[in-house]
Amino acid sequence: MASWYVKEFSKLTNITVRTLHHYDRIDLLKPSKRLDNGYRVYSEYDLLKVQPIVVLRFFGFSLSTIKEIIATGIITPASLFSQEKAIKGEMAHLESAHTILEKLIAELKDLKSIDLYKMLQLIEKHSVDDLKKKWFVKTFRQDKLKDFLGRYSDNRWDDLILEVEKNLDEDPRGPQGKLLAQSWQLLSQKERQTKALKREVVQWIESAIRELE
Repeated sequence: MASWYVKEFSKLTNITVRTLHHYDRIDLLKPSKRLDNGYRVYSEYDLLKVQPIVVLRFFGFSLSTIKEIIATGIITPASLFSQEKAIKGEMAHLESAHTILEKLIAELKDLKSIDLYKMLQLIEKHSVDDLKKKWFVKTFRQDKLKDFLGRYSDNRWDDLILEVEKNLDEDPRGPQGKLLAQSWQLLSQKERQTKALKREVVQWIESAIRELE
């Protein structure tokens, strides 16, 4: 039976090594063997287990849901309907974002650059209150992020906690973890309200912050 070390298995499945490590940590996809030196060894059986994970991730299911589906071997029509509804919502958001970007590009096509706040004014003119703040966080430089958050959200702390909770199934050391960790650090201690935080939220964001150090 064929076997692969993690880097080889990563190339074979087109799943990053970091993601495979994360799947191992959360018991979603554990290698068939761990050598004494800690190396992961994947088998053909592990390769078969990758397919449902990839397919379900393609349709946007969370890792915790995928883990439950694989454990039971059952997927209900209700869960498919729910995911279809979520995808439609995301499609509507992306279509809205695409429409706004087309309008912005048309207005800015003769400019080499534009001031951040001038662009925000243009966006407001096109009525995009429903655009996710996440899009801006990915787009703007960190030195602009703090001021932008202050302008665009009256409930920054609650928004940030909610965003972390939505990403608890993801690897905190990945790109999204880095963005949320940066946003977390940009909020002053005063802004970090004293409400009790879920233990898993604290652990996730602490892992993400360590990646910035």
